[in-house]
Parts: sequence; structure tokens; C-alpha cells
Amino acid sequence: MPVNLTHAEMFAPSHNLSMKPSISKIIVLAATVLSTLLAPQWTATGIAQTSQECFDCHADPDLVKDDPGGKEISMYVDEKSYEASVHSRLQCVLCHSDILDLPHSEEGLRTVRCSSCHLEEATQFLDSIHQRSLRRGDVFAPDCKDCHGKHAILSHKDPNSRTFRGNVLNVCGACHEGIREQYEKSYHGWLVAGGNKKAPTCYDCHYSHRIMLVEGKPYRIGVVNQCGHCHKKYYETFSDTFHGKMTALGEVIGAKCFDCHGSHNIFPVRDIRSTIHKQNLLNTCRKCHQDAPENLITYITHADIHSPRFPVLYYTNIAMVALLIGTFSFFGIHSILWLNRLTVDWASRYFFRKRK
Repeated sequence: MPVNLTHAEMFAPSHNLSMKPSISKIIVLAATVLSTLLAPQWTATGIAQTSQECFDCHADPDLVKDDPGGKEISMYVDEKSYEASVHSRLQCVLCHSDILDLPHSEEGLRTVRCSSCHLEEATQFLDSIHQRSLRRGDVFAPDCKDCHGKHAILSHKDPNSRTFRGNVLNVCGACHEGIREQYEKSYHGWLVAGGNKKAPTCYDCHYSHRIMLVEGKPYRIGVVNQCGHCHKKYYETFSDTFHGKMTALGEVIGAKCFDCHGSHNIFPVRDIRSTIHKQNLLNTCRKCHQDAPENLITYITHADIHSPRFPVLYYTNIAMVALLIGTFSFFGIHSILWLNRLTVDWASRYFFRKRK
């Protein structure tokens, strides 16, 4: 029997006749997803807005606009810097999503929301001291662009990046100038400037996005662990002291690392500028112990009770541990024997009454 085919069916590719409907749907769905993610966004009139179209205007160094206060703001974007950035593969309209036609309006444009892609970092930032300052209307409080830049954002592993560990001090120091000067002169700052990758910089102690209020209890307790990441030996000996025990119990009272060593102006103990130098140590202790006698500085802060180098503490610790083990062992065995005797006595009485 002859088969009558339409004109479309006659010239359709042969594989379409045998393609299963499910496979066809998958291909259509995949094409839709790819076109949404990779292709430029489309305007209401169907005109594609590529980054190149944006650079037709914004590559002009003389392009400016007036802010509400009448101050000129440059709208120039360096195309080469953008192409070298981590966002080079993204179209401009993916961030500036409210721009629907060209030329676009200069008024009423929404602020770019980095949280659309960087949700984890944005969530951490929500509870930071910087975000709280922004909510209060502090015009000097930093947001994403103040630390990372706008269009020339580089990976934090790139030595040219603003957030590279060797450069981050310049970013934080733009607002915290006094602290920056202290840190640059400190031992940590000297190590970082020399390229030491293990030396702590701003975000190692204060984090990158969830920056906490330093006067708050969570930071004062948690910073001890931060110091302990690098100074493990001193962290262990600190934990054995009264100050360490109070900290482990979650108490704010009791000296923490920065109370004795300082925060940003940390120097080696032999440096006269150090707060724990022998000439400065008594004044450091008197910040908490106002009437402390001069012999208080003979107190060994980081003595290791497990090392024979400190014989008095070492053997006292052994004697105390032996006393505790002996005491608990003696009374433990005594209690077990006594329990056994009571059990035998109870059982004998029970069977004796039963026989009667």
C-alpha cells in the first residue's frame, strides 16, 4: 500500500522519524537551559545585549554622570581589565539585570546583588559588623565592591588581586588606618611583608565575611582558638592554666592571648616594644591585677607541666595524678567488694527465709 507523505515529512532528516518522544523532550530541555545560561539575555524587543554593546559606551574614559549631590561619577570600565577578571565570561546584563533596552536609563537602576551567585559568602556577611553598620546607615561601612572591586575582580590567589593575602592589608587599611600602621610595624606584619604564607593577616584573625565585633563574647572566646592554629604548643600550655580553664568554660573574664600579647602590635618577647618584655610585663599584668606585687612576673605563664624542664610543676603533677589514681582505685575496689558482700548477704537471707 503506498504511503502518502507531506512535503515537510519528505524533506525532514531521517533520524527524526525514529527519534523517541522522550529523547526529543530531553534535547529541547537541554537546549533551553543552555540558551538561558550561556546566551546573552534578550530585551523586550528581542535585541541581544552583549558585553560588547555595553563597552561601545562604557569604554569611553570621558563617560561620566552626576550623582544626586551634583558630583561627577565616572562610568568608564576598562575592557581589558574586565576581560582578565573572574567575571569575564559573564555578560554585563547578568549582574545589571534591570537594564532591558539600549540606550538605558541613567536613573533608578538597582544595585548589583552579589548574593545572587555568592550566597554562602552573602549569608556570612549578613551577621557581620560591616553589615550591621550598613543597616544603621553608616556611609563609611564597606560592602562587596569596597573590598573586591567592581569590574576588575581577580581571584584571591592572584598576586594582583585586592584580596590576595599580601595585599589585603591595603584593603582593610583604607578604613582602619591606625590599626594598619600598628600591624605593619609588628612581627606578624613584618613576616607577611616578607612573603611568609603562614603569618596571619587580617582575615586569618577576623575572617573575610563574618567579621565579628571584637568586644563581643563570641570573638573574645573564639580568638584563642585562632591563635592556637599557629601557636599549638602555647595553646596547649595555656589550656592548663587558670586563664585557660576559665576560657574553656566560656568565661570572658580571665586573660586571653591578646590581653597579654596585644592584638596588632605584637612583638617578640626580647623586643623592648613587646607588652610581655620584662620591663613592660608588670604593667601588662596590672591591667587586670591592679595591686599586683612585683614578684607576680615570676609566674610562668606557659609552663609545660609534662616537661621535666619545669621540675617543680612536673613532679607535682605526677604526684597529684598518682594520688588521684590511687585514691579512686582504692575506694573503687573497696566499693566493688562491699557491693559483692551486700549481694551475698542479701541472697543468703532470701534463700534462708524461703526454706522456712
